[in-house]
Amino acid sequence: PVSSGASDGKGAPAVVMKGMPGHYQVGVTFSQWDFYPRFNGGFEDHSYGFYVHGDQMVYQEAPGSDQGLYVFVASGYYPQEEISIVPFQVNVGLHYKGLFPGRDDDRTVLHFIYGDISDDYARSVHVPGRHFADSEKVLEVGHRFQVTKWSYIQPDLQYVIDPGGTGDIPDAVVIGAQMGVTF
Repeated sequence: PVSSGASDGKGAPAVVMKGMPGHYQVGVTFSQWDFYPRFNGGFEDHSYGFYVHGDQMVYQEAPGSDQGLYVFVASGYYPQEEISIVPFQVNVGLHYKGLFPGRDDDRTVLHFIYGDISDDYARSVHVPGRHFADSEKVLEVGHRFQVTKWSYIQPDLQYVIDPGGTGDIPDAVVIGAQMGVTF
């Protein structure tokens, strides 16, 4: 796979607005990694897409501090609807670094995700007498506990609206967790 965008290996270089950091990226992805099955039969020998990402601190606890409130938006567009289940997706939200006293490196997250389901995919999985898949939405809240400098655990609570995108499945609450380790 090939991906291109502005990055220093640790993310996009910071842009400072009113003394508060932000990061902005625009890029393209291309892959000939494998053959991708088309929903209507046959194979595609590559995939490609486009993405944008931006995050900006909007409240800073103290000058020069990275603790405070950030807003973010990320979106991806993968126009090959014959192989992309979700060709368009957007994620918007807030995260606060150091919300609780004594937990300066923790992050509290609230975000909303919208995924538009491919018409080709919707036709390929359609069940007669049911609705066609259209879009799925997720509202998520979580708190990332920074356990050490190199590890975290993040419990999450999600509310999934229109699971599968058809409206035939009731909205769902999902409880989960993620963990991460940096080497």
